[in-house]
Amino acid sequence: MSGTVPADIAGTPKRHGKRRVANARGKWVHVRCNDTELATINAAAAQKGLAAGAYLRSLAVGSAGARARRQPLAQQAELARVLGLLGNTGGNLNQLAHVANASGKLPTEAQITAIASQVRAIRDEVMRALGRDTA
Repeated sequence: MSGTVPADIAGTPKRHGKRRVANARGKWVHVRCNDTELATINAAAAQKGLAAGAYLRSLAVGSAGARARRQPLAQQAELARVLGLLGNTGGNLNQLAHVANASGKLPTEAQITAIASQVRAIRDEVMRALGRDTA
């Protein structure tokens, strides 16, 4: 080993983190406001699904920007939480079906299948409301 670095990678610095863009935003605008104004700005930004800064940028220049930090709408966050609960319920239902098949002491297979189909239908509705594929 001679300790030399090949010419094709010698001048290429390693990049870590986010890629730099040509029109990077390195300038700050500071705005003072009272509690009521801040609450109004935050509420309007949340309604649009944006962070406060991205919302104010969209009002000033017409676009929140490509890298704007978008936040899920409150309804989407709640639907996502319900979807997680449905996943837990489906897992529990699967465990019940397993025990029922092994011991025969729990509800019949037809009953479990009917409940599972209801859970799938609810899951599909939540997925559609979230704008996700139901496949």
